[in-house]
Amino acid sequence: MRSLRIPLTLVGGVKINSHRIHSQWIVDSLIKGYYESDEARSLNDLIQPDDRILELGSGLGYVACLAAKKAHRGQVLSFEANPKMVELAKETVQLNSIDNVEIRNGILALDEGTRKFYVSEHFWLFN
Repeated sequence: MRSLRIPLTLVGGVKINSHRIHSQWIVDSLIKGYYESDEARSLNDLIQPDDRILELGSGLGYVACLAAKKAHRGQVLSFEANPKMVELAKETVQLNSIDNVEIRNGILALDEGTRKFYVSEHFWLFN
């Protein structure tokens, strides 16, 4: 399954390069249409064309892309703590030719400073 090199097209027409994801569970959820499906469904009722959106946790970039399509005259700012996930989210935005999304690596906190971030060795990321 992961050797498939063509992007999967998800609900809302968002393309994702599934061959970069190690977790078969995530790939299966993408194929079956239930990856972040609750979030995707709620966007239609919440977002207007001129909205400015803040997303915490970019993940694969799927929700950011959907939000950007809905808020096509607005802007989406999305934060992701894991630097490797930032790469994949930015790749998803580029793959979908979306120009009103900015993906940033970082976390939001009450005060300035540096934080330690740990990724479990079992995390489902990508190669």
